[in-house]
Amino acid sequence: MNSNVPDSDKTDDRMAEEARILLLGGTDTTAMTLSAITYHILSNPSIFKQLKAELTQAIPDPDSLPVSSMIEALPYLTAVIEEGIRLHPAGSGRQERVTPMKTSFIKIRKEEEDT
Repeated sequence: MNSNVPDSDKTDDRMAEEARILLLGGTDTTAMTLSAITYHILSNPSIFKQLKAELTQAIPDPDSLPVSSMIEALPYLTAVIEEGIRLHPAGSGRQERVTPMKTSFIKIRKEEEDT
């Protein structure tokens, strides 16, 4: 409320609408993506087995919460999450595919090959 935004944009209705957008953007989209990732893990026994093995090794005592930096460093868990986000993005845009080893080019038109 203490900003350079015009007073006409600080009405109760406008603030309520902004709050709804933030709430939906932070809950529903995340829930949909997590549901899709969970489906893929549970429907593919080899993914489930490998992920469970990595998590069991990293967290031997399920009653003791690990630090987040240790969880973020788990390679298979990270790969599962990133692939799930790529396949089921929360937003309507497509996720880019990253090729860290080399640059990838896709020729779209024949004319571009000649230039």
